[in-house]
Amino acid sequence: RSGDEDFPIRSLGDRRARHDAASARKRQRAEQAEEDFGNLGGLREGGPGFDDSDGDVEEDYELYSGALGRSEAKKSAKKSRKQQRVTMTHPPLEDERVEGGSKRLINYEIEKNRGLTPRRNKDLKNPRKKHRIKYQKALVRRKGQVQDQRERRDGYGGEATGIKSRVTKSVKL
Repeated sequence: RSGDEDFPIRSLGDRRARHDAASARKRQRAEQAEEDFGNLGGLREGGPGFDDSDGDVEEDYELYSGALGRSEAKKSAKKSRKQQRVTMTHPPLEDERVEGGSKRLINYEIEKNRGLTPRRNKDLKNPRKKHRIKYQKALVRRKGQVQDQRERRDGYGGEATGIKSRVTKSVKL
């Protein structure tokens, strides 16, 4: 017996019906809020869209048109500055012709067409040298793990380097 039998089985239709019901409730709340707002008799004082003017429409129009004019002037000045920056480019290049009348030859850079390739290490170009360097690095890493063997002339005379309590060098099985 699997544990899936404990959970109630819900179909996609049930989920869709719940979603539709929730969206209908949301719409209804929004309509109710609009209706309540309309019943209040317009906008509240200090709220968004509140107009405190006495009816000085001409004064408001002058203020608006002045702000609009300043904005347009600012935009046009910015555009002209940008055009000046764009037009100040390098002088036109001379015609790419050699004295003989034929086109000039391409250079090495154009011929190889390597683009922006990263700088590569000179030592790693030769595979034999690359593997020799890798082997040397591996030897250095191994010296940190395994101590090289020493010749014993007498019997065991204790650890020559002393016993370090914090160092463990063991082979994992």
